[in-house]
Amino acid sequence: MANEISEIIKRLERIEKHIAALKAQLKKKPEQARKVLVPKRGVLTDQIMALREDGFFDEPRTITDVKIKLAERGYSCPVTTLSPILLGLVRGNQLKRGLTPKGFEYKAP
Repeated sequence: MANEISEIIKRLERIEKHIAALKAQLKKKPEQARKVLVPKRGVLTDQIMALREDGFFDEPRTITDVKIKLAERGYSCPVTTLSPILLGLVRGNQLKRGLTPKGFEYKAP
């Protein structure tokens, strides 16, 4: 019985040392930047379609124009997220796409 108690005490001491070491590591790590939440694909598609209905795509718009306009509406996302969504809308005949010296421009059909 005494042997079992001493084993338990040794285990607890090792656990306490391990916890202390983990706490020290946590203190050394710099604060990480907050992750930016990117809206889901369906939400962005709906917002782009709302832009189209509002006449935003009556004039040719670059992907950067779309990104800025969505950010103004509270939907921030990287261009790499927008590109496949816009391509899907072009393939679904919801938008037209043309190549210019600036890059692709999107317009309502």
